[in-house]
Formats: sequence, C-alpha cells, structure tokens
Amino acid sequence: SDDWCRTEPTQGGLEFLFAQGDGTCGQCFCCSRAIRSKVALFGLDTRVSDPHLSLMGVPGRLANNIGAGRQWAGWITKTEALLERLKSLASTEPERIAIYSDTDV
Repeated sequence: SDDWCRTEPTQGGLEFLFAQGDGTCGQCFCCSRAIRSKVALFGLDTRVSDPHLSLMGVPGRLANNIGAGRQWAGWITKTEALLERLKSLASTEPERIAIYSDTDV
C-alpha cells in the first residue's frame, strides 16, 4: 500500500521509495531498487585484471579494483586512478561514502 511504501521499507533485498508517480521507474507510486551499500570500497592493483579485490581480514568483502586495466606509472597511478573514480562517484552518487584501502600488505 502507499502507506507502507511511505515508510521507505526494505524487503527481500530491495529498498522501496514512495515516488507519487514521479519515480525513475516510470509512473509507479512505489519504486523499488536493489539495496546498495552506502559505502564504496576501492583498492588498486594494476598487476591483476580482476575488477574486484578481496579485503584482507574481512572475509567475503570485496573492493572495486580501480587499477584493473591500468599500466603502473609510479605512485601517481594511485592518485590519478582514485581521483578519477571519486569524481565520477561524486557526480552520480554524491551521498555515498568512499573508502580507499591500500593493497600493499
């Protein structure tokens, strides 16, 4: 119901928003989308092509590998890749929190 949707509930891996027919999903009044973490995790390793990196000490958690497909050009590589990704994230999801974890352990 609309009253239920106004409470902004989550259910079955989805979060709901009462959009009053002005949602991104069309003319619906109660839009749903997959629950996303409010925290974006990043790491950088240019030696691997995998877009995700395992976080040491946190089993099952992955970080986005912003070094996948990049050539290592010294330490500036980390700064440039992170700045590029943060600018992109800020333009599309300004409320998200970003955490960068160095992979050199």
